[in-house]
Amino acid sequence: MPWKKIEVSGETIYEVVTEKDDPRFSFAVAEIEQSQAHFHKKTIEVYILISGKLEVRIGHCAIILSRPGDIVTIPLDAVHSARSLVRERSWVAVLTLPPWSSKDQHISNEPR
Repeated sequence: MPWKKIEVSGETIYEVVTEKDDPRFSFAVAEIEQSQAHFHKKTIEVYILISGKLEVRIGHCAIILSRPGDIVTIPLDAVHSARSLVRERSWVAVLTLPPWSSKDQHISNEPR
């Protein structure tokens, strides 16, 4: 698989389209068990459920993605995390505008 694999606490990200491919956006597939609460100052994220069942927490709001194709948009500066609600990890497609960068992955100390 030519995709770059990135291990982040509680999730594995496979980068499909990066800033090197297109400066306007990036696209990845993520395998999530429980992600750490974080936020992005420059990046808007869109999660599209591929398989499993995922709880996405944005601030104090919990959104459940339960059917393939369910979508949630995570705005700038929103503290968010995700956890799989099934035994195995859940899979999501992740579209980011502009492209995602590890430098824009800020860990939050806010309670989830």
